Amino acid sequence: MNTSVIRYRVADFLKRHVPFDSVPESDLLTLAATGRVKFHESDEYIHRLGQTRSPFVWVIQQGRVELILERNDDRQLLDVMGDGDILGLDRFIGDGAYKTSAVTTSDTILYAIEARAFEDLMARHPDVEHY
Repeated sequence: MNTSVIRYRVADFLKRHVPFDSVPESDLLTLAATGRVKFHESDEYIHRLGQTRSPFVWVIQQGRVELILERNDDRQLLDVMGDGDILGLDRFIGDGAYKTSAVTTSDTILYAIEARAFEDLMARHPDVEHY
């Protein structure tokens, strides 16, 4: 499958989910061009508490991810995320380290989008920034 078809599929998926539902298709296509599709099996970490931020935010295309706090032997579930949810937004607050760990609980497909492109989208679309 060529890259322009993948870009259109990613943009079409994003358009069905908040906050992307208010963004013009041309901007979604530009955003989709910055990313890549990533597959994770169950029980894989996307990021860990305290880890330095990556250059991406992730949109869950399919699967389930738990946000957890892990300290010593204590593991506290904070949230369960699924299709259309965005991971890694905590990169935009604080010191740039992740405030939680994100671990898959099923086979999961993610759209990894460059954080700079997402930040640009926030600057141009108040609905995205508000999200």
